Amino acid sequence: MKTKYVVKGLVDDSYSKETVAYFTRVEEQIIWNNKPFDVRVCSEVIEGATFYDSYQDALDTIREYSLHNFEPYPVCPICNRDYSEHPAISRNDNKTEICPNCGMQEALNIFKEFKKNGECETFSVNNVLEGLLW
Repeated sequence: MKTKYVVKGLVDDSYSKETVAYFTRVEEQIIWNNKPFDVRVCSEVIEGATFYDSYQDALDTIREYSLHNFEPYPVCPICNRDYSEHPAISRNDNKTEICPNCGMQEALNIFKEFKKNGECETFSVNNVLEGLLW
């Protein structure tokens, strides 16, 4: 598992003002007077996005194509969603960054397994969650 990155931002469309979009690619199109023009192609869903191997690669794309209002976002390798919160570290390999929701789910799954095996009799899921809130 390795964390990937997407370039996500706001695009101004004439219908709904600003729409969240994922950068896909730049296409050269002939728009006016038979002259080529670079068109930035975006997707409204993450599945249509270009995925980058590093934060720096995504940042370089933003700079190269002057993508104003766009920023790099990590994509969780478990749920395939982008996130902006501080990442969790996967308990599967102790190095892969994952989204906080998947990190919480991994922790709760391990806790449930300990509880099921009788290794953790003094704690409950509510006690664990209360501890996380402090």
